[in-house]
Amino acid sequence: MTGVSRKTFELMEDDVKADEKKKKKSGRRPKLIIEDQVLM
Repeated sequence: MTGVSRKTFELMEDDVKADEKKKKKSGRRPKLIIEDQVLM
């Protein structure tokens, strides 16, 4: 539907999750889950 293969999407998702773990947790929670953020 988006033109991105499932494997590519999973790789992008893993990269974003790894970056999120490195960040300091402050502020409010994001409104979108990581999968939706990658699609946007």
